[in-house]
Amino acid sequence: MAELLVKAIDAVCTDPGKSPAELAAKDARGCYKRGDVVVVMPDGHAWGAMEGPPKFWVVKVPGLSVEAAQAYLERSETRRRALGVAWADVPNGVKNQLQSSGAVTVTVQQVGNFVKRKD
Repeated sequence: MAELLVKAIDAVCTDPGKSPAELAAKDARGCYKRGDVVVVMPDGHAWGAMEGPPKFWVVKVPGLSVEAAQAYLERSETRRRALGVAWADVPNGVKNQLQSSGAVTVTVQQVGNFVKRKD
C-alpha cells in the first residue's frame, strides 16, 4: 500500500523583484498547491509532526504500489505537479474525514476518480 502526503493548502510564492506575470509563473512552477501530492511513502510510514493538518493530509491507498503512486509526482512545464486532487470531485465523506483527522484510507478506484491532470 502507498501513502500519499497531499498539500492541504496553497503555498504562495512572494518575490518583490518580479512582475505580476513573472510571479504568477514562478508561483505555479515552484509552489505546491492544494491537492498536490508532495511525496509517496510505503504503508506504515511514520509521518512527522509537521506532516499533517493544517498544511498536509495523509491519503492511504491499499492496493496501490509505491511504484505506481510515483506517477502522482509528475511535473509539468508550467506547474509543480501535473496531477492533483480535484477537490470538487472528492466525496463529502472523504472531505469530512480529511478535515477532521487529517488522514483517510481510500480505494485505488477512488483516487482515480478525483486525481486529475491539471494542464
